Amino acid sequence: MGAVACGRIQPNGVAIVAINIKLGPMRPLPNSVMDREWVGWSESVSDQKIYENNRGVWRLGPRADRERYATFSFRGKIQVAVEIDRIEEIPTNGPGNHRAIVGRVLEPGDPMFGSFVGQPAPDRHRNPVTYFADPDPRS
Repeated sequence: MGAVACGRIQPNGVAIVAINIKLGPMRPLPNSVMDREWVGWSESVSDQKIYENNRGVWRLGPRADRERYATFSFRGKIQVAVEIDRIEEIPTNGPGNHRAIVGRVLEPGDPMFGSFVGQPAPDRHRNPVTYFADPDPRS
């Protein structure tokens, strides 16, 4: 699992990007710092539950604080999209900055739902976290 980023420039010079987190198949997660029993993707689980179980713990730097959307992809396709409210710190015993996404899962009818969900994932990198151009029609 992981995340990635790229940017598109608005007329005011500000880049618009979203965070994508690549998921693997659902697997158990014993002793989770976020009190989860599993992480990953399963078609039989609701979008809300996919978000709740996969929203953290990621190494997200300060750049993540500027993002408006996060997506969760599986096997090259975006499955779930979230409008980000904030990024929170998650205490862990490991090195580095560990954080989690706090937001609202987009549903059919939300203006950005179709711009993300069902679309090809934005990258083919190994890193599970990526940033990519946000297709927001408002920009």
